[in-house]
Amino acid sequence: MSSGHECSWNPDIEASRPFTKQYIESLRVKIQLLESQIGQLRTGTSTQSAEAQSRATFDQETLDRSQNPAYFSSDSLHDLLTPLPASATDQLTPTAPYLPGFHPTTPLAGFPYQYIFEIDLSTPFDHQTLEIQASLSCPWNRYLPNLGQVELSRIDHDQILSQYFNSGTGWLSGLVPVRFLCGLVSSLGHRTAHPTIQSTHYTSLLHCSLLAFASSLSENPLIRARDTRDKFVTQAKEWLFDQFSDFHPTLLPTLTLLALYHHSVGEENTSYMYLGMGIRATKAMSGSADFPAYAWYNWSIYAQEVFFALESGRPCEMPTPKIPIEYIEEHSSDQSSIIAESFVYSCKLSVVANRININGLSNTSHVDSLQAELDSWYSSLPDRLFVKIHVGHMHCHVLCLHMCYWSITLRLYLPLYRQARSKGQSSEPNDEFQETRFAKVCNHATEKLIQLFSGFNKHFGSRSLPRYLLQAIVICSDALILERDQSPDAAIVRGKTQEGIDLCISILKVAGETWPHAVHLAEQVKIKARTAVA
Repeated sequence: MSSGHECSWNPDIEASRPFTKQYIESLRVKIQLLESQIGQLRTGTSTQSAEAQSRATFDQETLDRSQNPAYFSSDSLHDLLTPLPASATDQLTPTAPYLPGFHPTTPLAGFPYQYIFEIDLSTPFDHQTLEIQASLSCPWNRYLPNLGQVELSRIDHDQILSQYFNSGTGWLSGLVPVRFLCGLVSSLGHRTAHPTIQSTHYTSLLHCSLLAFASSLSENPLIRARDTRDKFVTQAKEWLFDQFSDFHPTLLPTLTLLALYHHSVGEENTSYMYLGMGIRATKAMSGSADFPAYAWYNWSIYAQEVFFALESGRPCEMPTPKIPIEYIEEHSSDQSSIIAESFVYSCKLSVVANRININGLSNTSHVDSLQAELDSWYSSLPDRLFVKIHVGHMHCHVLCLHMCYWSITLRLYLPLYRQARSKGQSSEPNDEFQETRFAKVCNHATEKLIQLFSGFNKHFGSRSLPRYLLQAIVICSDALILERDQSPDAAIVRGKTQEGIDLCISILKVAGETWPHAVHLAEQVKIKARTAVA
């Protein structure tokens, strides 16, 4: 029997896709649609009454359309998810933001975009909540570029967004999911929507820049390909100068996403150029009317510049923002509120990190002063930002926060520990006491870091490690190599530290799938480990 539709199943591509939660959810959606189609075939009827249609009529067309929805019928889900042609973006004009029959009774700004794999598609459109209806009706790809032969389905698109917000790569971005997703629904459905000037926390320029970078996390190899990602970044850059002439708060995260994109494809100089543009933009935007949003993203640029400068061994080129950063209580989603709160404390931690870079680590009194600041920061953490026993239940940004804390602790004490060891056996009791103290702090920090790296790798995957924490893995391995080589007669200690060194190397190699220079870092660690043994 021919249904008039060609099968789009590609066993080679599907077989290579890992069985992640998002992939399984996408299969669940397809299964629901197929089961409904089978039910129709069994009835032997070719037409149905309007009443039957409202009870979730799905056919092969519906299955095809589940890969790329634009608008949804207000009468049923019969016209759900029609495949859009390559010129789909030309058809999605501002003249019809929602189909007749959808009249939300509350402001659209309050409706966050819902991922398609989290929606029960067996429920008729009219029986869905207004929040779900707004998402189903949202022309999500309205301003996304034409990808040529590559089809960006709604499932693929939503998985990329979900993976970005739930992975470490979004750490320090300042992007809060609920704000971005509410802006996506309200902006793209607005009659006067514009690619660059939309809601406070969303523009299509930001959307496109996010996809350019985060597509590297996609399970679809065609979307993950460099050529596809280049199309997103090219479209974003075409709009970029519009925001320079008319500043919008989202210009700042847009520039950092473009910086991360270029770093992820091995173009480090171009990456730093875009981060530098972000730093200059913070100065130009100081008179922005949207002060809270400007302040929020201003801190994001600062934190990223601090950790990049610390890694590069150069001074930070951006002064500490004068506007205090605090957690904003308005975030309604648990995930979004944790992301927002961990961002705030990450920014506060970056201030301490910058002081390490400014003042150096020339003496113990300076280290003690910075340690006091770290202690104060740590004691101020709210309960939900502490790492619990069950790491898998923690948001990855919380783990990133603690990786950062313990790597800064290592930066404080490792140089002094090395200096003390290089002097050899000291006759001064105080020197011996200080060496023992430095060793204990460093060993404790590496133990914590190895636990965090291992937990992150197990539950989130090292591909999604943030770029700014790769150096934390390197400094941890340096401390482990020192500990291993200072314990020549302790086989158990040497074995344990070697396991930690091997873990650091393997994590860097996997992270190299997202950050190419991580592979080079892994080779450097491997060489240092061999040289030290020799």
